[in-house]
This record gives sequence, structure tokens and C-alpha cells, in this order.
Amino acid sequence: LATAALTLSLMRLDPQWVGLLQDLRNGRRDWKDMGQELQENREVALAAVQRDPSTLPLLSTELRQDSEIVLAAVQQHGRSLQHALGIARRDPKVLEAALKRDGLAIRFATEEQKGDRHLGLMAVRQNGWALELLGEKLKAEREIVKEAITQEGQAFKFADETLKHDRELMLIALRSNAEALRYMPQEMLKDEEALQAAAMGIRIQSC
Repeated sequence: LATAALTLSLMRLDPQWVGLLQDLRNGRRDWKDMGQELQENREVALAAVQRDPSTLPLLSTELRQDSEIVLAAVQQHGRSLQHALGIARRDPKVLEAALKRDGLAIRFATEEQKGDRHLGLMAVRQNGWALELLGEKLKAEREIVKEAITQEGQAFKFADETLKHDRELMLIALRSNAEALRYMPQEMLKDEEALQAAAMGIRIQSC
């Protein structure tokens, strides 16, 4: 182990090695054109993913379980989470970074994570459509549904039935997107306040 650590330290000091990694990060070298030994090197893989997250699915099984490498990918493209394996796929830090970039990345989380309130809020605040992907209990949580429909009114469609007659939520959804009216009780079609909210939603969507 000591010898391996010394070798790695010397490599990091080697100008050619430093130059190789810099070339990968700025696009002057392509990971795909490298030999297998270099492709399986952790530092090379990290530099490649930092440049282009689409490299992640091409990496070895071992490297796709590396949280730092996966983190570098999801910070640029949230749905790169789908290519993570093992520990990296379940790493809360990795998932949170993915959700900050793309709320729909919750699709690739574990069932337990899809039922996590903190993660659910992160997902719907970034993308209201993420409500569809959350655990059933979270779809019945008023605060989470409110956050989702504020971001995207049509997400009202995925709210639990216990919230489908909540007048405040319906008005919020309509102000966000008039199309949400399709998922509401028929009496809302005759509700003057609801129609005014829908008109506001139409203006927002047309901007």
C-alpha cells in the first residue's frame, strides 16, 4: 500500500501526467482514444467525466461506484445518476447534487429515497413534474404538493385524492398553469375565482 501511494504521489508530480489530465479536462484529449490501462485509471476517469458527463456509462463497474466520479457527472447532468452503481447510487450527497441540477433525477433513486421528505421537496422545487415519481405518502403531503404545483400547475394531476378538493391548492395550480383545470372537479369550471386564476396561468405560460 505504501509503494502504491508513493507511485501515485510521483505520478501527480509528473508534468506529463499533470498535462494529460489538463488536456482531458479542457477537451484536447479524448478518453475514448486512450488505452485500456489509462481508461481504468481513477484520476483519468474523473478528469474525463468533469469534461463530459456522458463518459460515465462507459467507465468500468468499479469506477461507476466511485462517489466522487459520479458526483462530478451529476453536478453537470442530474440524470447521469442512472449510470451510477452500488454505493455511489445510494450516496445522499450524490443524489442531492443530482436533484439540484434536475428534479427528475429522483426517478433513479431508491424507493426509500423517493419517500424521503427532504429529497422530495428538493425534487419538486427544481421540477414540479417530479411529484409523479415520489412515494405515495409524499403525494399526500400538502407542503410538497404545494411546492410542486407552484413550479408546474399540471403536477396537480399527481396529488393524492385527499388533496384534490383543496381550494387553495387548486387556485395555486391554476395560477401556475391553466391546463391544471383538466384535473379538477367540474364545479371549478363555474367558479369565477378559479377562472380568473386560470386566466393568470394562461398569461404566465404565454410569457
